[in-house]
Amino acid sequence: MRRRVLSDLTRSLLRLHPRITVHIGLAVVLALLASVIAVGVAVWPYSTVAACDIDAEVARWERASVPLTAGGRTMPGFGRYVPLRRLPVHVAQAFIAVEDRRMMEWYHLGVDPVGVLAALRDNVTTNRRRPRGASTIAMQLARSLCGNRMPPDHTWRGKKAEAILALHVTRQYGRRRVLELYLNTVFLGRNQYGVDAAAQSYFGKRAETLSPSDAAELAHLVASPFRRDPRSAGAAVRRRAIASVFVRIATLDARYASTVPRRIAPSPLATTPGPAASAPLVRRVLAPLGPCGKAVRCPATVLTFIDEALQASGQRSVDQLVARLERERRARARNRAIRGRVEGVYVAMDARSGHVRAYVAHRGDNPGGADILLVGRIQPASTLKPLLFASAVDAIGIRPTTTIGDFLQRACTSAETRSYVQRLSGGRARRKTLRDAMVSSDNVLGPCLLDGLPGGSRQRLSDAGLLRDPAAPAVDGMGIQGVSPFDLLASYAALFNDGLRPWPRISAEEPRRAAARLFSRDAARATAQILRDVARRGTAYRAGQLLPRGELAGKTGTAQHNHEMLFVGVRDDLVSLLWVGVVDGPGAVAQGTAGDVVVRPWARVMEEWEASRRGG
Repeated sequence: MRRRVLSDLTRSLLRLHPRITVHIGLAVVLALLASVIAVGVAVWPYSTVAACDIDAEVARWERASVPLTAGGRTMPGFGRYVPLRRLPVHVAQAFIAVEDRRMMEWYHLGVDPVGVLAALRDNVTTNRRRPRGASTIAMQLARSLCGNRMPPDHTWRGKKAEAILALHVTRQYGRRRVLELYLNTVFLGRNQYGVDAAAQSYFGKRAETLSPSDAAELAHLVASPFRRDPRSAGAAVRRRAIASVFVRIATLDARYASTVPRRIAPSPLATTPGPAASAPLVRRVLAPLGPCGKAVRCPATVLTFIDEALQASGQRSVDQLVARLERERRARARNRAIRGRVEGVYVAMDARSGHVRAYVAHRGDNPGGADILLVGRIQPASTLKPLLFASAVDAIGIRPTTTIGDFLQRACTSAETRSYVQRLSGGRARRKTLRDAMVSSDNVLGPCLLDGLPGGSRQRLSDAGLLRDPAAPAVDGMGIQGVSPFDLLASYAALFNDGLRPWPRISAEEPRRAAARLFSRDAARATAQILRDVARRGTAYRAGQLLPRGELAGKTGTAQHNHEMLFVGVRDDLVSLLWVGVVDGPGAVAQGTAGDVVVRPWARVMEEWEASRRGG
């Protein structure tokens, strides 16, 4: 009887006008999606996304500072946080039209159910090399705010995390605030975040003065900033891009689009050069910092802890290294076009206090410019192994004298990891001690160290910013972990600070925080001694050739088949790193390993800095 009723109901629906049937089906699908979204909102506190203090991240962007040169001039290319009310209407319209045209619809709560359905339909019915996504402005904002606590982008788990956070930020802040935050944090190429920084870099003007054509061109950059850089495109290509955005704006709001003076001719590109290498970041101008009010006076200018001599030496070394590696890449290509470019980063921090002494970033066309508050992520590769080792000393009781054979029995708990390690080592190094394996940077260490750590230890490393996903399988290797340079240096500082991890500090006005314990004193000291052995007779011995005086420790890392190279070194209570990598393209940085490429340039920075301190 029940089957007959359902059959009759189905036939009745099919007899209706096709349009009515489609509308009913769409309403059912939307209702189901709304239910899923409601469940997502309800389980938000229990999601698998690692903890992210969204309010703190929002405050960090709102109070973003503008670095000054030694002469007190504003660094070119650095943007301010611009409230939505001060931006021209066509700026918001252009980005909404390109990135999230249904953002203001009643059913859009941070996730666009219509866009999700369209993406599912296209991915199922068409053979796409790259699946179509359904990212909204709120989802992109969530990635900007909490990307270091999310699974990798362009994965189902990553999209799920973005969607949950997007629902949360939309519910907490509202659509207009989400749009304002997005316009001030969106990445637009050339290491520029936000429309104000991009407006200065591309057009030499402030965000408040952007014309409709300027706004359209910036919105067009979001999908692929490197490939669509206006400087590498002709005038005709730029005009077509602007016109395509105007068409989308007209579809979004025909009445508004008809009143906007649509000047299709693109704006002249800015010719303002980047800051000179000799102009270090010595101070910064801040928006109100902390609880400013009648009882608390907030300073307009705050001195940083940047060391001018160290900054200048790091800048020279990074610029020279990047230029040399770029020439070598092009020579190896032999008249073949190569994609991507080499970039470099140098960061130094006081191991005791966490004060940042230098930060240099060679980013594309702007070699001297780097916002010290918006540091990207690097691949730590083998430099993560000492930190995993120190955690394993505390968690499972291994020692530097433990043999690899015993270590495999105690740490490699899964058959999958054991099989992976067997392929790496061939079972030939079972009598080697862990100290010797660390000195020679044996590949068997990383997967087994990660595999043997219990959940509590993994979570502690995740809270320190070292593991993006505490539950990641060990066979994924060390190269997938994106780490902030500040987090990596602070964790290395803990090895030389009896296990206490200092809080990275840039400004003298930032509140001093007590160091958090990351490792036990015994684990930190045992690991620090291994790193000294690495500098004496391991992969970092080249640094000791240039720096014979004093105690030196360090660790190299070569990630993703020479795609990135890194060295972290410690000397005279200063922990610093030098990183180079190929971005926006495939290929190796150089032939060889990090010990061949970045150790000597790092040592030269230290040599010049120590000479300046001695007055030589």
